[in-house]
Amino acid sequence: MGRINSNHQLVGDASSTDERKVYFGCDPNDLAERWHVIERRAQDVLQGVRFLYLGTDHVYLQFMAQSNFFPYIERTTGCNVCVDTSTGNHLRIEGKSTKFGIENNLSPKVKAMPEVMRADLAEELVRLQTEVFRDQFTRKQNWIFGRDWSTVDLPIDEPLSDTVKQVATSFGQLDSRSAPHSCMEMSDVVAHLDLPCSVAAHAAT
Repeated sequence: MGRINSNHQLVGDASSTDERKVYFGCDPNDLAERWHVIERRAQDVLQGVRFLYLGTDHVYLQFMAQSNFFPYIERTTGCNVCVDTSTGNHLRIEGKSTKFGIENNLSPKVKAMPEVMRADLAEELVRLQTEVFRDQFTRKQNWIFGRDWSTVDLPIDEPLSDTVKQVATSFGQLDSRSAPHSCMEMSDVVAHLDLPCSVAAHAAT
């Protein structure tokens, strides 16, 4: 992007091959290291390495690492995936693993893929796993008395009495055993804390 002069003409428009000035907001003593990081990053990009930005989903990186998810991607797609240590919220995806034996153990379909398609497949696996983690932790927020009540359905073909229907309406979509079991669990909590019986009745409704 250039600038407009007094004659309303675009001047100084930079092309992809023009030199550019880079400014670093850091301690002058760290300047050499920062520049070295940018040089390594530019070299990686030229070699086809992909950097996947996770944004707020970077909180799931620790769980991916604990579950050996990255070695699984490597065995499945042949891509080397790791956390970008420079940013902390990017994944570094290299289209071909450098580990011995990985390439030979891939499926014939994956072996025939170019590195770009392998990287696409690895990125898709990361996004799917992120959604699994997000759904898992959302469900954990809904857990109470050992289950996620938002996923409990009331069987349509099961004949229900008026009492069970009333309880199910109070709790939401529940089966015939969930409601009484949860009431007993709540009663145990109330008794253990020596609370008034009205607390258990209020919790059940």
